[in-house]
Amino acid sequence: MGRPSNFDREAAIEKAMNRIWAEGYEACSVKSLSEMLGITRSSFYNAFGSREELFLEVFDLYLTQLPELHLEKCNEADGAKHVITRLMVSLVEIRFGNDIRPGCLLVNCAVELIGKTETLGQVLNGALCGLAEKLQTVLSDGIEQGELSPDLDVPAVAHGVLAFLLGVNVMSKMSVSRQDALAAGYAFLDRYGLRAEEKTIQ
Repeated sequence: MGRPSNFDREAAIEKAMNRIWAEGYEACSVKSLSEMLGITRSSFYNAFGSREELFLEVFDLYLTQLPELHLEKCNEADGAKHVITRLMVSLVEIRFGNDIRPGCLLVNCAVELIGKTETLGQVLNGALCGLAEKLQTVLSDGIEQGELSPDLDVPAVAHGVLAFLLGVNVMSKMSVSRQDALAAGYAFLDRYGLRAEEKTIQ
């Protein structure tokens, strides 16, 4: 079983992403990934270099699908409350949007790999720290624009929002309803004065 002549590398990366997302990185051996893709182990190494290198490509693909990209796409008319509320709602809608709830690949693999594998752990940690920094930027902009209180502890609140967003991914694996998750999100945002009017978040 060699690599098929019509081997679609992009499709293979997406298939690997879905398998790792569902089962975890360590559960996906080179052997199991090769069999799923219909290629030999030697073809796997020729195509991807290593399981670790494949994961990095998988992770790059996954990052394009994160609801957290709303932090990058806000325009000047979007205030901090709008951006953060929309992010929370989008995340709940995606994570609770179907019967199969795999959570977040970033969160799943961060729990599994940070502190255990140097390279992948650093990549995952960097992604999470990057989200915290983006949240701090959004909050700081909200203070500058007079939307948020100048007394707001930006680093603490940013990490609190990040912790809640990460928790949404865990809640999605529990017997928690979408409505309850949204209610929890709104209550959290209300606590810090970060909730936007619902009609403005579409």
